Amino acid sequence: MSLTDTDRVREYARREYIEPARARRQSTVRVVAGEVQKAVHLINRVPLVCQALRSHKFLTENHLIIEKCEGPPSG
Repeated sequence: MSLTDTDRVREYARREYIEPARARRQSTVRVVAGEVQKAVHLINRVPLVCQALRSHKFLTENHLIIEKCEGPPSG
């Protein structure tokens, strides 16, 4: 079964941001959507990345809460 782009974003963020931060015992993690987009080889998909990272599924699976979201007014 092939992963969707959204699943690839969630998996990458978990593996490259969340798990390393937990290993360092950090209480906060900063994820830059543009960096994730490039890393998973997507083009013009920053909104998809943002939506994946803010999704209930990603947050609950990783026991996260969003402290702050920053970005342009367009969302």
